[in-house]
Amino acid sequence: MSMKTMIKTVLSSGMWATLLVVSAQASAEEIEYPAQQPLSLIEGISPNILLTIDDSGSMAWAFTPDAIYSNSNTKRSRSSFFNAQYYNPDVVYQVPKKITLVGGEVRVEDYPVPSFTNAPTDGFSGTDRVDLSRNYVAQWYYDGYSDGWLGCIENCQSGSVKRGGRNYKRSRAYYYEYTCPNSNSKNTESCYTHRFVQGNQQERNFAIWYSFYRNRLLATKSAASLAFYRLPESMRLTWGGINACNIGANSSSCQNNKFDLYKGQHKVNFYTWLDRLDWTGSTPSHRAMIRAGELLKKKSSYTLDPQGNPYSCQASYHVFMTDGMWNQRPTNGLPGNADNTAISRADLSYSPSADYARPYADSNNNTLADLAFHYWANDLLPGTANNIKPRIMASNPDATQQFWDPRNNPATWQHMVNYMVGLGLSNSLTNSSAPTWDSSQASPTFANLDELKNLRNNGKSWPSVGNDNNNNVYDLWHAAINSRGEFFSADTPDALVAAFEKIILTIGNESTSASSPAINSGVGDDGTGYAFQATYSVDENWAGDLKATEISLGADGSVTRTEIWSAAKELQDRRDGRTILMAGSTSSGLKNFDWNNLSADQKVLLNRNPDLGDNIDSLGSQRLDFLRGERSLEGSTFRTRTSILGDIVNSKPVTVRGARYLTGHANRIEGTSSDYDYGQFLLDQQSRTPMVYVGANDGMLHAFNADTGREEFAFVPSAVIKNLHKLTGTGYGESNHQFFVDGSPVVADVFINNQWRTVLVGTLGAGGKGIFALDVTDVGKVGGGPKLLWEFGEEQLQDKGDQLQDNKSVKMGYSFPQPTIARLHNGKWAVVTGNGYSAEGSTNGKAALLIIDVATGNLTTSLEVSGENGIANGLSTPKLADINGDGIADYAYAGDLQGNVWRFDMAPNNGDADNPFMRKGEPRVSETVQFQVSFGANPLFTAKTADNKRQPVMAAPSIVRHPTGLGYLIVFGTGKYFAEGDKNGNPDIANTLYGVWDPTTKIARSANKSGFPYAGNYSRSNLQQQTMQSQLHSVTNGGEARLLSNHAVEWAEKRADGSWRTSKPGNSSLKAGWYFDLAIDREMIVADMLQFGRTLYLQSLVPNTDPCSSGVDNWSYAIDPVTGGRTLHHAWTDFRSTSVNTQVITAVKMDGEGGLSLGQKPDSGYEVCTGGTCNDVTPDPASIGRQSWRIVEGL
Repeated sequence: MSMKTMIKTVLSSGMWATLLVVSAQASAEEIEYPAQQPLSLIEGISPNILLTIDDSGSMAWAFTPDAIYSNSNTKRSRSSFFNAQYYNPDVVYQVPKKITLVGGEVRVEDYPVPSFTNAPTDGFSGTDRVDLSRNYVAQWYYDGYSDGWLGCIENCQSGSVKRGGRNYKRSRAYYYEYTCPNSNSKNTESCYTHRFVQGNQQERNFAIWYSFYRNRLLATKSAASLAFYRLPESMRLTWGGINACNIGANSSSCQNNKFDLYKGQHKVNFYTWLDRLDWTGSTPSHRAMIRAGELLKKKSSYTLDPQGNPYSCQASYHVFMTDGMWNQRPTNGLPGNADNTAISRADLSYSPSADYARPYADSNNNTLADLAFHYWANDLLPGTANNIKPRIMASNPDATQQFWDPRNNPATWQHMVNYMVGLGLSNSLTNSSAPTWDSSQASPTFANLDELKNLRNNGKSWPSVGNDNNNNVYDLWHAAINSRGEFFSADTPDALVAAFEKIILTIGNESTSASSPAINSGVGDDGTGYAFQATYSVDENWAGDLKATEISLGADGSVTRTEIWSAAKELQDRRDGRTILMAGSTSSGLKNFDWNNLSADQKVLLNRNPDLGDNIDSLGSQRLDFLRGERSLEGSTFRTRTSILGDIVNSKPVTVRGARYLTGHANRIEGTSSDYDYGQFLLDQQSRTPMVYVGANDGMLHAFNADTGREEFAFVPSAVIKNLHKLTGTGYGESNHQFFVDGSPVVADVFINNQWRTVLVGTLGAGGKGIFALDVTDVGKVGGGPKLLWEFGEEQLQDKGDQLQDNKSVKMGYSFPQPTIARLHNGKWAVVTGNGYSAEGSTNGKAALLIIDVATGNLTTSLEVSGENGIANGLSTPKLADINGDGIADYAYAGDLQGNVWRFDMAPNNGDADNPFMRKGEPRVSETVQFQVSFGANPLFTAKTADNKRQPVMAAPSIVRHPTGLGYLIVFGTGKYFAEGDKNGNPDIANTLYGVWDPTTKIARSANKSGFPYAGNYSRSNLQQQTMQSQLHSVTNGGEARLLSNHAVEWAEKRADGSWRTSKPGNSSLKAGWYFDLAIDREMIVADMLQFGRTLYLQSLVPNTDPCSSGVDNWSYAIDPVTGGRTLHHAWTDFRSTSVNTQVITAVKMDGEGGLSLGQKPDSGYEVCTGGTCNDVTPDPASIGRQSWRIVEGL
């Protein structure tokens, strides 16, 4: 990511980084982070979050830490080097988010950027505006107090300005820069040099700081705003202040802060409360924690099952932010010295004198730490089953040591975890007899873990605390540990943003996967009698395998499957001498994945300990050896693996044998000569070693010999290196799984650099924001090997302009879309893909089709589309169409997360009227093409439910020739399944399968929809409805099956004059497509479809109805894509109705992951498979032996 859109910030000078990206509209968001475990295995309902924000009087202060109060009338008080709250010119400040509800949809936008000459003192209310170019005075204390504001010291303007009832010397906005050569003179006034705020960038940045970050309260509101809009809607939130608003009160003064799902009006209510939050009173932190803990003793605070009982698997987290030392400890409702009191019950045994209790127990009574321990150790809902999933960050073979390791949360009963945030308190964490706070580390809470585990035995202990005691900051840290949470000490506004963001990320990722044996995932069939099955096993610490199976026909006609090799076994036998490559500056673009070949930054990334919150250590070299297959440190320093090959979840294997095209077809595209005839290329590749490629979540794309299973090489994409250290964590198998190279590779022969080559393009899925291209032509040949053509990621889609200007361009998201490699009309081969999901700035409603030059990796163009601003978007997998069969892409179709389906024009606008896609020149002669979004940048169709709710589109559409011969039907399904909030589906949105008519495909470029039968966008009323049954239909083989209607579609008719007849006598409408709503609750379509003859096969997914359990159901459909109804033949060979033998079955239950694949068996029959489950299918009888009518799919 470019430094123009990123800054590194610290938590009290720590190593933790955050993003502060600036935009005048909604941007810099990743509202829904991709889940880092298979959603089908995640157990547990989305958690409760209780947010308490300090609203005490000290929140009005404009300085941190507290200790510098007496330094108000100094130069250093107006320098961020001394006063961390003051303007820092090295930080790019971001305006907070504004949440509104428009037409039932939540919109996320930015507050307006304040004007330098008319900046409000409170950016949330927009009141009391100031011309910072001439009337600036610095704030220090409460408005209206004698030292509430500070007049300028030097370089003042003439005259004065009134603030809080007093007059102050005014000036242009300024700051003081610390200019001494070392940091030891921070109290020396001569070390501070006056600087005026100059230039548009600084003026804009200063105005944002002044209006939104100038004092503690403004900074806290802005930080919470920037963090909590990312919170998934599936989570439940309540909020409150320490003083003025009781958490969970559901009062109008608190903006109805009941526990509720974080969506719709409830989300708007939270932001309204946050915007209006003001300071008042003292810091009675005990009362606030008691209110939170007691609230969780009420059944109504939890999600209730259909019987009205709380779901037993719902975790609860209390996020507690304060800037001060607590005071006004109550006299009632306190637990005494809870962390020093023994507990003995069936599910928890605690002895405060035991060694394991040293991080927890102390001699202080009625502290926040005691309250935290009380609400963690005691079952808050005794009548509810103990079904909270443990969170194990660091595994240990000693069960007692693992249970009481403060990094782990083993509690299965209903309890409260506290994430404590202290603002401006780090200077108080210096007590030499207390635990050591190491702010240089990414996770200071556990930076000195051994010291914490040896308290009271090493001369250190939790110090005594009391009202307004400086040691009270240790009580915040202690409270986090006692409840298995984490403590953040933030001294700057940007560090506060970072703290809130990390907490939201941590809570969002605190899901656990169900125990599971080997699960079949992607399957590949290369048509040679070999099938390649990928698997993963949670029970074996996320082991993966790729198995080759030979499918043969016995003498008796039976089909047998024989395992030929296992990649996991092959790697176990040869973990040394592997060829593992990464990007390099050699002639091949690759270098060995060795420690000495890493850059300094890459070494830092591997020198991080995932068991200690990514704190820095010196084990990076050993981690790299572990990744290469070294196992000597497993079980001691690093996690124990059962397989060197990582889990293969969403990556489908692809096989490369000989050349991939017919010679005549390829030569028609690129021409022929002795230098580049495809026939010669075909002969050259006949002898190359057959290979199978697959991505794995060990950080690598693997290349296996398809005949033997031997790994020829592995490639580590640069984009995953930042997370590779996580693979070594001892808790990885318990709770911390990470995706890496999780996308499916695609392979094509392309003509680049005046020769034919075989190119593989790989994606990362949830593993990162990037794609890469390898030349694999010579893999397996003597002296040959892969070549890296390029890597493409976030850097390539960053704005090139001013870092403080509006970031409006679409960014690269997580690379879920599967690319297509295609020849274009501009004479080049290209990778065409969607920009993916969770990209920075995606709440601006934009998405993009990316066209990337295969040879160079340069971006040919980014075709941006605009949905609704304020709603997250991203373009999904595109499908390309070759209208005239010349091998060159003419159109692309793709859906997005807002439910829009777009068409993109990829042909030049100078074609023949009767054959608009015919090339003007000879093969390889490029034409000038202005790629564009079709229909004047309007969507072909927007998918919405009957009650007008958007239906996201993730899967690629299918393209079917229209029965009239005029244009094509674009078939697509709706659903969304990549973020943790998608695990249980969306009960508010029913999903649908659509077939929408595009009658304008004979026109190379369409500026509008004048050629459509209905003006504007199609609606459901323009489509023929089919009906899917939800109930099961009895079939003779005992399987589970369902039926679909088969209503005829009466199509709109185009007249000779170009107008359309859209109704018939009786005024019933003629149709422009079809649809049917998926009948099972929360059923969705998120996998790509298959076309076989006149039949369209697709897979749906149904989340488990019990959110406390893992698993999904999958249904496989066979439909007629022309009508959207059932087929006229028995597509599912072995499924027959028990009641009516002629009844055609449409949907059959086929549990398995990875979508559908089609294969031919040795007996010449066909089967459709998903995971390890296969069913025989029968082609449409009319398709056998005939080709003239066949459906023409895109490239």
